Amino acid sequence: EDVALVAPRYRDKVCVPELIHSYSRAPEHAQYASVQMTMASGNLVRMSAFERVGFFDEPMFIDYVDYEFCLRLRRYGYKIIEAQLAILDHRCGNRSTHRFFGKIVRTTNYPPIRRYYNARSRIVVYKRYWLVEPRWVIRDLFAFLGRDLLAIVLYERDVAAKFSAIARGIGHGAINKLGRASWPGAPSKRS
Repeated sequence: EDVALVAPRYRDKVCVPELIHSYSRAPEHAQYASVQMTMASGNLVRMSAFERVGFFDEPMFIDYVDYEFCLRLRRYGYKIIEAQLAILDHRCGNRSTHRFFGKIVRTTNYPPIRRYYNARSRIVVYKRYWLVEPRWVIRDLFAFLGRDLLAIVLYERDVAAKFSAIARGIGHGAINKLGRASWPGAPSKRS
């Protein structure tokens, strides 16, 4: 009764080497593992959990909608399970793989509009949950400021446009401006 969501692991076959993304550190023989977060794709959600905590926050539109939902489930005492043997083919952006001081770095190569939504939603989620999930917020913030932004600078194109979109997203997140992007010249297409 305390499990609200069951999620698969995710395989991106475009990556070289092939990437199987898991939110757990479960041993290979495990059939399932408890996780803090997961993506929304391929999830099974208990209807009674929706009735208790509400649905996904649609005005967030894209990016971090799933993480916000997971944080809300956890706030209500629910567990999130990752089914280790269930693998969903799922492509995040146009991934590319690079080496940085001997470590593999993968970047999504999202366009500026997607970077806007990601930054905006992150700020909204941080504001909502920093008091109840401070460790998660701090870890995610460091990943954003370190790994994500560094990967954009080192390995992606349109860096200035992406950083401009990120700055606008942070500003809009700070004032809770949600929904589709609507500034003059904002791309109308998402990816």
